[in-house]
Amino acid sequence: MQIQLHVFDVLRVKLSMMDTHQCRFEMSDTEFYLHVTERGILIFIESELQCDSWAKVPNTPLKSIILNCFKQGLEAYPEELNGSCTLFRTEYDKDRAIFELQVYKDTTRRGFPVAFSIKYNGKTYYLYCTSSKELSFKEGALPAYISGTTSDIIFYQKTFSRGDVRGFLFESALVGNHFLAFQDGENGSQKLILKQSFEDEVDEFKRFQISAP
Repeated sequence: MQIQLHVFDVLRVKLSMMDTHQCRFEMSDTEFYLHVTERGILIFIESELQCDSWAKVPNTPLKSIILNCFKQGLEAYPEELNGSCTLFRTEYDKDRAIFELQVYKDTTRRGFPVAFSIKYNGKTYYLYCTSSKELSFKEGALPAYISGTTSDIIFYQKTFSRGDVRGFLFESALVGNHFLAFQDGENGSQKLILKQSFEDEVDEFKRFQISAP
């Protein structure tokens, strides 16, 4: 079931998750997703998931640049080093830095589930977590439906700290208490990693900002 309202004609909404164009709420034991389309239309989508799973929310790949606390943009090099190469640069290449954040609806209610993909040289790649807790890219499209209680491509987007409306954490849905973070690499460069930590532990290396291209 979907209900459409025009956001400009009906009401003005201020949401902490507005940058991702979606929030979630419950009413009479039924779960709904409020999605804001690029045309400014509010769509209330009834969740149809009945068991532990994730499903794509329609029309929600949001083009974004991922910035660390130093305002460096994340670049992906999925065609190199078995797809595991990422770098943060102050002067980033937009061809390698424009990610699509695909929003999913879920039944776990652990956070706001998203997946990362990028298009480069006519090919699509998505970010995933390996069994050795490393990050890599795989060629292909993101799945429309994921069953089970864990996923190697889902990350739960959460507010970094109370009062910080721009900073976010991304916790792995595969390994609990493991978050996207960045660390120093070779030649002074910085790369994306999966870091073990606690959600309430203040660590600026886990803080990311989502910016429009």
